[in-house]
Amino acid sequence: MQNIGVFAGTGGMVPLVIKEIEQRSLTPVIFSFYPLKLPGYRIIRLAFGDIDGFLNAAERRGVSDFVFAGKIHPGEVFSSRMPESGRRFLESLPSYEPEVILHHLVSFLAAHNIKVLPLTWIFKEHLAKPIVYTRRKPDEEALADIRFAWRIVKKIARLRIGQAIGVKNRSVIAVEGIEGTDEMIRRCGRYCSDFTVAKAMRTGQSTRFDMPVIGPDTVRALAQARGKVLAVESGRTIITEETKTITIANENRIVILGYQAGKRNRI
Repeated sequence: MQNIGVFAGTGGMVPLVIKEIEQRSLTPVIFSFYPLKLPGYRIIRLAFGDIDGFLNAAERRGVSDFVFAGKIHPGEVFSSRMPESGRRFLESLPSYEPEVILHHLVSFLAAHNIKVLPLTWIFKEHLAKPIVYTRRKPDEEALADIRFAWRIVKKIARLRIGQAIGVKNRSVIAVEGIEGTDEMIRRCGRYCSDFTVAKAMRTGQSTRFDMPVIGPDTVRALAQARGKVLAVESGRTIITEETKTITIANENRIVILGYQAGKRNRI
């Protein structure tokens, strides 16, 4: 069977990627910067930013096609413990903006005969649809907040600030930054309850990695913060562990829907 490399970050996406690869009768070879627990699988562990170590390990294992899966914590690019190969790569970039880093990384890997496959290849069946997933439907108040949030989150996406925003009563509560969506949700909960979260793909964001993702952890964070609605961009957001995600939402009377402005949304 053909080997497919999985460069694994953290979060629920990683086991799902491995499962999808195996269902295609391919063999996953897992690389990571993190001490992941994946029973039954050997993980090739690397220091964060060890590009030379990654290239050498990929060559030894005969892996040239990779899927990038899970969260890579962007704040670590500022670490003083970065290996020399990672520092050299970062110093060659015009900025440390995530899209800039990832775009140049794909080109760098291609020059070393490594191809990064699009996440849409592996997650075709897990992309959000333009529907309401939960038993609870958005009321008129929630729909007004969704429309308001959507206009703003797409502007933020164009500025490449973040993927998500929290609003209530057409007022912005929080905007996602480097901390990620779940932490932004917790921040919203410090100020109010019954808020709405909208999550969309950033302008210029590549489908080869870092597509918007929600899953059980996102919904648990929303429940703990006492939020009520999660609207995600249909066709461009991955839902991991969909059945479990929807079950947790239903148990906490949270609305989840796939949404796209200007399109026919089945609400």
